Amino acid sequence: KAVELIRTNANAAFDHFQALFAVKTASDFVSLQTEFVKTQAEVVAAQSKELSALGQKVVTEAVEPVKSALVLPFKK
Repeated sequence: KAVELIRTNANAAFDHFQALFAVKTASDFVSLQTEFVKTQAEVVAAQSKELSALGQKVVTEAVEPVKSALVLPFKK
């Protein structure tokens, strides 16, 4: 999942650089750059949330067998 997110961010950066080379004025450059930074901040926040949830799920699934093994003997 991390590699997928890195690829997504890299593609967004390359698309942005390509768009920057097409600007005609400094104000267009600033506007495009500002929008890109804003969008990427939102994307990174969403990606962080997604990775955090995935990490939490992995840890929960990994701990469950251990938890069951520890609790089972005491249920008898």
